Amino acid sequence: MISVIIPNFNDIRIIEAVAELPQSNYICEILIVDGKSTNLEVLSFYNELNTEKVQVLRYKDKGIFDAINYGIHKSKGDVIFLQGSDDVISNINAFEDVHNFLEENTSYHGFCIGCKFIDNNQRVIREWHPGSISRNKILLGILPPHFSLFLKKDVYEIIGDFEVSDKGDFSLDSMWLVKMGVFIKDLKICVDNRYYLNMAIGGVSTSSLSTIFKQNTRLFYLLKDKKWKPVFWFMIPFVKIVSKLTQAKFFSKIKYYKGY
Repeated sequence: MISVIIPNFNDIRIIEAVAELPQSNYICEILIVDGKSTNLEVLSFYNELNTEKVQVLRYKDKGIFDAINYGIHKSKGDVIFLQGSDDVISNINAFEDVHNFLEENTSYHGFCIGCKFIDNNQRVIREWHPGSISRNKILLGILPPHFSLFLKKDVYEIIGDFEVSDKGDFSLDSMWLVKMGVFIKDLKICVDNRYYLNMAIGGVSTSSLSTIFKQNTRLFYLLKDKKWKPVFWFMIPFVKIVSKLTQAKFFSKIKYYKGY
C-alpha cells in the first residue's frame, strides 16, 4: 500500500491537494506534516477532516526536508509518494497502477509519472515527462522529478534521510537523488507518462531562473564535500540545468496551453 506524504505550512491549497486522495483504495494513509500552521482556513480544514485516512502530524520542522523525513519515519506503507501542498495528481487511478505494477515487478524500486508546471492563470508553462530513468542518467545529472516518484520505502532506508536546511534548499533533493544513483547499482524505475502531477510554478524550486542557478551552484558545493560522490560529480549541476531547458514551453515560440 502507498503512503502519501505532504509537507505543509499555512498553504490553503492543501485542500485541493488532498481532495480526491482518500477515494483511492491503494493509499493506506495521507500524512500531512504541518509545520505548526497559523492560517485559520488551514486549521479549519484540519479540524473538519472526517476520514481516518488523512492524518495531520503537527511538527515544528526545520524546513521542508525535515518535514518529509518526519513523515517517512511515521509512515506505514511499503511505497512512499511525496506531494507538495500545491500539487494535484491528474488521476487517482495512478495509485492503482503503481500498486499493481510494483506488486508484479518486485525487482523495480519505483514508478515515475510526469509533471506539468502551472502558472497563476492555469497555463502550462513547462512539462517534464521523463523518457526513462536509469542509474547512469542520474550519475550524469539527468535527474527524475522527485515529487513524481513513487519509491519503495526500503529505498529511503538504504539512502537515509534528506539533509536538512531551514532555507528551502532544494539542492538537497537533487543531492539525495544523486546518492540514490550511487548506492543502488541495480536501480530500476518504471516511467508512465499517462499520469502527471500538476505543480504550481513559483515555489522555492521554480521561482526564477536566478533561483534555479543558485540551487545548482549550491548542489556543486554540496557534492564537492561528499566522499560518496560519483566520478564526474562536477558535471552534474551543469547537465541538470541543460536537461531542463527543453521542458520550457517558450522554446521555438512562446506558447501557452490550457491546464487540464
